[in-house]
Amino acid sequence: MAQAEPSQASPLPASGCGFLFRGVSGLGSGVRTLLSWFGRLTFVLAFGLAWGLGLVMPAQALHSEALVPEKSSVRFEYKALGLKMDGQFKRFSARVNLNTARLDQAEASLTIDLASIDTGWSKINQELMGQPWFHVAEHPTATFVLQAMKPIAAQQFEAVGRLEIKGQSREVRAPVKLSAPDVFSGSIGFNRADYGIGQGWWSRWDIVANEIVVHFSFTLR
Repeated sequence: MAQAEPSQASPLPASGCGFLFRGVSGLGSGVRTLLSWFGRLTFVLAFGLAWGLGLVMPAQALHSEALVPEKSSVRFEYKALGLKMDGQFKRFSARVNLNTARLDQAEASLTIDLASIDTGWSKINQELMGQPWFHVAEHPTATFVLQAMKPIAAQQFEAVGRLEIKGQSREVRAPVKLSAPDVFSGSIGFNRADYGIGQGWWSRWDIVANEIVVHFSFTLR
C-alpha cells in the first residue's frame, strides 16, 4: 500500500515572521516580569503557609539559670487503688541552655528537693520521706540531666537524659516544647520500681501503680 506523504505547512512570508518575532519578543519581556513577580508572590505565600503550619521554625535561644517561681511548677501524677492522684514539689531548680538551631549543644538540668513533696496529705508526705519510699535522709534530691535533643514537630522536641532518684540512674525520654520564647515545659515518665520507690508492702502495684509521670513548666528570666 502506498503511504501518505506528510503534508507540509505553507511557509510564512518573511515580513510575517518578522512581525511575529517582534510581537513574541515584546511579549516575552512582559511575561518574564510577570513570572518574576508571580514567583516572588508564590514564595511569600508558601513561606507564610509553612510558617502558619509550623513547618518553618524560627531559631530560638534560651540561656538561663533562674526561674520565675510563681510561673514555674513541677507536678506529678500516679494512680492509687485505680484512682488518679496528683501532687507537686514546691522546691526545685533548673538550668536551660538551648538554641533550637544548634540542638547538639543543648544543655538542661532539673534538681528537685524531695522533702518539698506535697500530696495534699501531711501524713502521706511524711511517709514518703522514709526508707521504703524516697529515703530523703540519704537521697535528698532527684535530678534529671539532659544528654540529647531532637526535633519532632514545630517547637516540640524529644529530650533524652539521665534521671537519678534514690541513688538509681536510668535513661529516660521526655517530650518537651517551647510554648513561648521563655517557657520550657515537658513530661518525664518512669516506673517507680526502677528506682526502689515504694518497697515492701508498698511494692504492690494494685495499691500504688508502677507508672509515675512528672510534669514540669519553667518560665525563665
